[in-house]
Amino acid sequence: MKIRTKLTLHYTAVTAAVYFLLILLIYLFSETNRQNEFYRDLKKEAITKANLFLEGEVETEVLHSIYMNNREFIDEVEVAIYDTRFQLLYHDAYEIDLVKETPEMISEIIRKKSIEFYQDKYQVVGLLYEHDGETYVVTAVAYDGYGYAKLSALQEVLAASWLGAIFILGIVGYIFSRSALRPVSDIVKEVGQITAYNLDARVPVQNENDELGELVVTFNKMLDRIEKSFEAQRMFVSNASHELRTPMAALIGELEIALLKERTAGEYKEIITIALQDSQRMVALVEGLLNLAKASY
Repeated sequence: MKIRTKLTLHYTAVTAAVYFLLILLIYLFSETNRQNEFYRDLKKEAITKANLFLEGEVETEVLHSIYMNNREFIDEVEVAIYDTRFQLLYHDAYEIDLVKETPEMISEIIRKKSIEFYQDKYQVVGLLYEHDGETYVVTAVAYDGYGYAKLSALQEVLAASWLGAIFILGIVGYIFSRSALRPVSDIVKEVGQITAYNLDARVPVQNENDELGELVVTFNKMLDRIEKSFEAQRMFVSNASHELRTPMAALIGELEIALLKERTAGEYKEIITIALQDSQRMVALVEGLLNLAKASY
């Protein structure tokens, strides 16, 4: 996998994770706000209906009728009113009874003044209500259908925005990594054009103060050393060729002269002696060149 791809994936993953945490916080905040707001609405509804019942402004049958009719269209709040001795005074729909009040529950409400909890998907509140010097226990329960609908719509919007953000971040990350690594591509292109025949070429340095500039400077210094090494090798080959050519030419010349005509044994011996001396000088020269080569290495 190329560095460009890795940078794109890492940038996208990290940013997407941060954005996901932000979205999660928004969702949790919205859910907490919905929950608290609905509990407040339940308390208001409980107090309003308790006041209507205890004041006698609305008859019980009318309250029952209002609850049953509204329940067919909206998530109506079911309210029950007890005295502190657990005597039921009013209930919107006892045959439905979404929350089962118990003596323990009434005692907890009296002790804590107010309680809030979930029963399945329903939210329940219980509170004390003072009226004409008497204390009553009022409970209210309902399902926040409207609130959950808004929360579901928010969830869809947040999910769609997160997926869209990932797509955009992927494109931006690719463009960003491509722009950041373009100098590296330029360096690779320049280096690819340097061969043994143009070792004097160097990679241009854009900025010596950044990491890529330091890399280019180091690479150019390495080319300097390689160029010097190649130059030394060329000089060695040239000098060795020159030094070996002279004794070889003399040896060949002497042997060619010996073949021009018949000679006496003494003359052949003299020619062979001279050739041997040239050969010995050439061997000494080769050993010297080898020692020079070792010293150079």
